[in-house]
Amino acid sequence: MRKFVLILTVLINGQLIQGFGPKPDQREFNTLVKTNLLNAIMLPSVHVEQQIGLKSSLQLNLHRGSIVFISPNEWFNTSLNYRKYWTKKSHLNGFYTGIGITFYHNYLQSWYDSIAHQDNVTGASYMGPEFRLGFQTQIKQSRWYWDTNLGYALPAISLNKLYSSEDGQARLMLGIGYRF
Repeated sequence: MRKFVLILTVLINGQLIQGFGPKPDQREFNTLVKTNLLNAIMLPSVHVEQQIGLKSSLQLNLHRGSIVFISPNEWFNTSLNYRKYWTKKSHLNGFYTGIGITFYHNYLQSWYDSIAHQDNVTGASYMGPEFRLGFQTQIKQSRWYWDTNLGYALPAISLNKLYSSEDGQARLMLGIGYRF
């Protein structure tokens, strides 16, 4: 009976130790800090991606921009996305899809407030879903990553009482990031 208890104790302790140790396919979860190279001419953007599973992550995007094409445009944009990687590679490499929520504020958007009878009220804010499709890869065996994606944000909810006219926004990222 003593041998049986000893063998059982060794087996249980072995399982417990093995259960608490890292699995062969797991490593530490990564944090990436990236910027969109396309925004370098305007104002830089910051993207922080935190791995939450072997093939999933959350990414926070912050961008303040100002650009003039036909008319001036000045904005602040932030979004939070869940990313799912669809590849056999692990640790934030390969093709992914992303879905999240976005907040967008256009500082120069002007509109007419019919209740207060004010012309040219400026500033319009929106919230809505955001969708992304992209590819991210580690550059050789370094800590640097390359991220390319296309996205679309739908301004579903106007945060201004009377202004609700805004089209969807296409998003494009050609980014470089560093893994911490």
